[in-house]
Amino acid sequence: MDGRTLKKLGLLSLAILFAGIAACDDAPERPLRFGSTLWPGYEPPFIINDFNPEAAETLTPIQFLSATEVIQAFRNGSLDVVGLTLDETITLQAMGADVTVILIADISNGGDVILARPGITSIKELTGKKVAVETTALGAFILTRALEKNGMDSQEILPVLTTSMRMVSTYTDGEVDAVVTYEPHRTKLLRLGAKEVFTSKDMPGEIIDVVVVDRTLIEKRPEDLKKFVDLWLEGVAIINTSKQADELIASRHQLSAEEVRSSYQGLILPDRAANKDFFKDDAVKITALTKRLEKVLSENKLIQPDIKTDQLFDGQFVVE
Repeated sequence: MDGRTLKKLGLLSLAILFAGIAACDDAPERPLRFGSTLWPGYEPPFIINDFNPEAAETLTPIQFLSATEVIQAFRNGSLDVVGLTLDETITLQAMGADVTVILIADISNGGDVILARPGITSIKELTGKKVAVETTALGAFILTRALEKNGMDSQEILPVLTTSMRMVSTYTDGEVDAVVTYEPHRTKLLRLGAKEVFTSKDMPGEIIDVVVVDRTLIEKRPEDLKKFVDLWLEGVAIINTSKQADELIASRHQLSAEEVRSSYQGLILPDRAANKDFFKDDAVKITALTKRLEKVLSENKLIQPDIKTDQLFDGQFVVE
């Protein structure tokens, strides 16, 4: 084979290579992978996939057993977008992740609770009692705030660390006197006779779930994130108006449709206007809450202080 032929083959190989690169550039991006735990406030991406088959081109919702698994999958790149509580988001940033909140998913208004055995009617009556709590920032935060509001501290109770999967069994097996929990475990425990002694209504506006991405994704896929947020807000509208949505959510949460509707009475799902309000004026409203959460988490040795709140929120995708 002469040099001229080799040269031609070399040029042909380069042409094929560049054509392949161009084809990759033109190829559509895969759907954004959204991950969350089982929680009514994270249902919009799941319900929009149920109602709108075209949504699958933009997002793939995946449910996990715990927030720890969600965070691990996010940090190893298996997820693009996640639903987390604001305190979990703060903790994630404190771990060194460059994260940004692009949407407010929900505000807990009774959906997070401390439930106790019949006969225990207040937080003060938990003195010396065993209280099951998840090994998460949220569990510690709710318990801390409940004790603070009743003039108590953690030394006055006996915390029993558990997981979300054991919330109900820890109670039914008689291991504890009370449980720090949330939906759908709240409804299941109420069925068993447990009584509410503290709820997120007692700490209004302090428990917020948010939609989080890595900051680099905002630069790489802004149009896809805009579509994702639009679909999320469509999902919110469906949940607020459709009985069929109640039935679909019920099957995922192992509740009745009536219990699903009741569970949403303990949540506020912000629409676009409410989200705009959260992000206006450099997200001043939610930044103030973030600083309060940071203080509680650092005082309880859950994080190191000095969170970069000025870099945590980006409301560009809630703009129509």
